[in-house]
Amino acid sequence: MPIDIIYGERVTAGVDSDPTGGKLWLSADDLKRVSGWEYKPQGFCKGDICVPVPDARKSEFLDGDRYNLAALANLLGQPVVADEEHRAWCFGEAASERKRILTSLDAPDFTLPDLDGKMHSLSDYRGKKVFVVSWPRGEDAALTCQSGRPSTKNSDRKDSCPSRSHSTAAAMPRPSPGSRPRNLPTHA
Repeated sequence: MPIDIIYGERVTAGVDSDPTGGKLWLSADDLKRVSGWEYKPQGFCKGDICVPVPDARKSEFLDGDRYNLAALANLLGQPVVADEEHRAWCFGEAASERKRILTSLDAPDFTLPDLDGKMHSLSDYRGKKVFVVSWPRGEDAALTCQSGRPSTKNSDRKDSCPSRSHSTAAAMPRPSPGSRPRNLPTHA
């Protein structure tokens, strides 16, 4: 029965599978195409990482030339959600990987424009200290709002300081001591 599988950020539609009783049996080719994992004598492998299959539980993972992706996900600590009605399965990131990312203090990469519209990615500044500024989006949002209140210039506008405004940001190397980034106001 063809199903759609979301594995991490990889989406694979129309995968030939046998989803029975919470198990998701795939061929070796589909297992690798969907998840990147493949079965070898040492266990399930992805790149240089191999996860051994406990001998007493092999029947949960292997059935001839089919492999149970749901059992592998369980072994790896990955959350699994299946929607049988819509023939869709979703495999999340393993708890250990989420914990590693959260405790690593590495910020996720993102790309945003600076004041001149030039795009900057956080990864461009890897290893450097970075100062990120965010402000309300819109032509006059920065001009009409100070300390979260509208200025008298536009005090008749009810939406001049929206509480939930869109944001944009600029990424730039940390300024040298005594200097200030251009286009940022000084406050007396």
